[in-house]
Parts: sequence; structure tokens; C-alpha cells
Amino acid sequence: MKNKTMINTNKNNNELLKFLKIIKEESKINVVGFYDMHQIAKNKKSRTIVRKEEFIRKIRKKRFKASSTHFSGTGVRSNISYDKLLMLLKE
Repeated sequence: MKNKTMINTNKNNNELLKFLKIIKEESKINVVGFYDMHQIAKNKKSRTIVRKEEFIRKIRKKRFKASSTHFSGTGVRSNISYDKLLMLLKE
């Protein structure tokens, strides 16, 4: 029983640390709003969706700030403009 409790505690701690890391990264980007990757794909009638982590790397490579959002699994907060974001999706 003790081992199961320790495993659950470690899992909860890891989830909490992951959540706090996302909030920390997100708070460094001074913009209002976020981009929802699924909504953009739906609006553009795209059949494929870029993995969020890969897309964040692409945005950062272009020297913009980017992070996951703490409240949406498909959300990306960034200081990139929507037009530039769409151009990156085409690359």
C-alpha cells in the first residue's frame, strides 16, 4: 500500500511540475490571447495538424516567443502575428 501511495504522489508531483513549467514559460510572453492549433486547421480546412511541440520549435526558430498554454491542450501563446503563423504552417 505504501508503494502505491508513493507512486501516485510522484505522478501527481510530476504533473504539477509540468503544469507549473508551462505557466512559467507562458507568463514570459506579454500578449493577450493564444492560437488554437485545431481551430486554425479547421478554419483553413487542413487535413493535417502539425504537432504542437514541433510548431513551437518552428516559431522559436524564427526568433519569436512561443509556449503551450496552461488551459488548452491545443493552445499556443506567441508574439508572432497571425499572418506569419499561417506562413509557418505552409513551410
